[in-house]
Parts: sequence; structure tokens; C-alpha cells
Amino acid sequence: MDTLRTTIELALRGDTPLLGGFGLEFAAISPPIWHETLLLEGTGDAKLTTLRSAADLGGEPVGEFRARLSEGDISRLLQRLARTDFEALGQGRAGLHDMQLSLSMVLGGSEHRWHLGGSQPQTRAAAQELLAELGRIKELVRQHPVATLDAQLQLGPVGRGDAAVNASVALRNAGTEGLWLPAPSSLAYDDEDAPYEGLLLRYGRQMPVRPNESPLPITYLTAPIDTRGMRDGRDGAPLRWLAAGGSDTVAGTALCTTGPGIYRFHVLYSTYAQPGSVAGRRRFRGCAISPDVVVEIP
Repeated sequence: MDTLRTTIELALRGDTPLLGGFGLEFAAISPPIWHETLLLEGTGDAKLTTLRSAADLGGEPVGEFRARLSEGDISRLLQRLARTDFEALGQGRAGLHDMQLSLSMVLGGSEHRWHLGGSQPQTRAAAQELLAELGRIKELVRQHPVATLDAQLQLGPVGRGDAAVNASVALRNAGTEGLWLPAPSSLAYDDEDAPYEGLLLRYGRQMPVRPNESPLPITYLTAPIDTRGMRDGRDGAPLRWLAAGGSDTVAGTALCTTGPGIYRFHVLYSTYAQPGSVAGRRRFRGCAISPDVVVEIP
């Protein structure tokens, strides 16, 4: 690892051939639905791809982002790498249910790989500063969407008991390139065989907060949104084109069961069954989650 550190220091001094061939890939994966990859080149080119918000943040766009980093950004990353304890990184082991964090790098003709996930304190401490820098870079790249999807939810009146709730979902591509969306009516949701396919309304009752007690977590229920009765002239086609900077609105109904209280609703547009391209064009693959809509039911 001393040779690697020496090579990083040479790159920091501005060795052009070293920088030209420098590449880094950082991936955070929790199969089958979370997958985020950051690709960096010494020239400053950076690409971020996400399938679903790692923290399930409503309103966060998912898809592809690209940016050109400054020389200062690349230098700052190399400085973090130069201070990293690579021997400790090499001890990382991820458990079956851990978020799998992997880092690979090519520099000066050598390839290096590390697994950063797991519960080893030594590994977490060695990776902490580097992970913070990679997180900063991801947020820079996220400001430049190429082909992305985010969702917004509007609800009709929500009554008590078993009732059909009208839902309108706006799907937006904030990027500079278009993509194909699988039509919600073509996504077959099934609790067991296809739990990640469909336009899904997720809702749960917000438990009252009592003094000196931690709030209880919300238990969410999932109801598929049926769009078959809401035809707009394109329904029936399995794919819908979402142009760069464009939006599309889908309406339908979901059967919900509620009682009195405060409920939080959000929608998931989710599809993983098909590959991310069709005839060489982008096809959305992943899950876009809307911000919560809060409803009080008397």
C-alpha cells in the first residue's frame, strides 16, 4: 500500500498521465431494490446512477446524473485517498443484510478493490473521511440530472373505513434527455411474485406522541393504484415517452382501510423486472417515491 500512496501523491503533484488514467467506482447496493453507483475519472468526468433513494426520501429524483468536476474537487478527493488507511479498508466484510459498500480504483497501472460495509469498527473509522468526501461529490453530481424521475402525489377525499381513494400522480423528468416509462397499467403488482412492480399507494397512521416517550414507528400498508379506468388515449400501450424536462400525470384509485387519526400517504412508482434500455433507448428502472401527503381523518 506504500506504493499506492506514493502514486497518489504523484497524481496530486499534477502528473498528467496518472490523472488521465485515474478511475474510481463507488457502489452502495442492497439487493434487490437499492443500487447507487458513482463513477469518477481523473479528467473530472463524473456519473451517478441511482435506482431508489437510499433513505427512501420522498421527492428525491432517481436515475442518471453527470457532471464535470473541477481540478480542485479531484485534488481534494486525492488528498482524502492519500490519508486513508488502506490496510484497515482491506479488513471490511459485509453481512448478508448489510448495505454493501464497495470501492474500486485504477491508478498508475494497478487495480485496487475494497469492501467498506459491515460492522468492523476499524473499517468504519478508516473509511469515514473518504465516505464523507464521496458523499459531497455525489451531491455535486446530483445537481446535474441527465434522465431522472421524481413523483408528486395528489389525493382526493379520504374517508374512514374501506374506501376507494382517488390518486393523481405526476411523474417528472428533470433531465436533459428523455426516457421510456413502463405504463402503470402494464406493471403487475403481486405481494409475493412481483412485490416491487406497480404504481403503489403506501399509507400509515401516525401514532400520537406522548410526553417523555419516543414516537412509535409508522406501520405502512400498500395498495396498488388501479389506472385501468382512467384512459387518456395512450392507455393500453406498455410504454410512455417522457421527454427531457417533461412530465406525465397518471390517475387512478386505490382501496384503502383507515380509521380516525393522522395518516401519511406517499406513492411509489416502481419497476425492476425489465432492463434499463429498449432498442438502445433508456427505459426507467427503479423506484421514484413522492413526498408525504398528510391527511387527518376525523
